[in-house]
Amino acid sequence: MDQEKGKVISRMALALLVILSGLALLPFSGLSAEKLGWEQYAGIYQPILTVEVDRGFPGSAFVFHGSGYPPNALATVYIDGNARGTLFTNGDGTATFLIQSQPTDM
Repeated sequence: MDQEKGKVISRMALALLVILSGLALLPFSGLSAEKLGWEQYAGIYQPILTVEVDRGFPGSAFVFHGSGYPPNALATVYIDGNARGTLFTNGDGTATFLIQSQPTDM
């Protein structure tokens, strides 16, 4: 009889633990999957970065288009390993930015 009572108590304790765990997560139930950003950790993004014209003279402007990035995310632009600026992707995970090259002294 004591074994049965022990089993009942352990099952009730486990059930109570499960219920309390669910209650602890209740404040997060209103968050959308987008806010959690699970896609970023699942490795489903395959970003693509293109440039409209890939050659120019000193002082030329180059327009870049990025797609396949996490939506509504902050992105940092690097040139030769140096951070040159930041921008936000839109809701589709795309962004467009311009880089002005340095003019030469003549």
